[in-house]
Amino acid sequence: MSKYDDEIFKTLTIDEENFSSAFEIYQHMGAVVDKMVSKFWYAVKRELEELTKDTDFKVEIYENNFAHNSKLYLYLEPNKDFRFTYEHLGQNQNIGLWANTFQDKVNIEKTNAYKMSVRKNFDGWEHTTSNEWIAYKSTGEDFSKLSSLIKILPNNIEDYPRIKAQELFDFAEEYKQHLQHLVTYCSNE
Repeated sequence: MSKYDDEIFKTLTIDEENFSSAFEIYQHMGAVVDKMVSKFWYAVKRELEELTKDTDFKVEIYENNFAHNSKLYLYLEPNKDFRFTYEHLGQNQNIGLWANTFQDKVNIEKTNAYKMSVRKNFDGWEHTTSNEWIAYKSTGEDFSKLSSLIKILPNNIEDYPRIKAQELFDFAEEYKQHLQHLVTYCSNE
């Protein structure tokens, strides 16, 4: 143990009251974090709905922000299988153009061929051999880390939902022609 760890240990175990208080906080911390993250993403969703109200984009969010592949995304109705998305809402977030290749409605061969042909248009973005991502990158936020959680504390949050909504909306507007191509030419419908 480091000196810091030793001091924490001494402080928390010095008496029953300190230990009880620390344990009670520990028991509630998961629920507090879950609520903070959920409230944040629903605020982002509301901001996106406002940004997209005069566009052909629709907004959707997974109810469970902590599911492994949780997403908040923009799509062109009625096709939800191709989308601009934030993924891993409760963890290390990515933003990108995504294809739901787990559905029969997506033609994987055409989608992959298109992905390979447009990589140069996504300069600075990550490319993967997975069928799902056309291009993606990390947002640098990870709501399993203290530094990211501090940004969404009720007293700190301010314009952050609007900033995150604007980030996804701007990405969608800039690369909309790719989404339209995928919907039109890479669907099995």
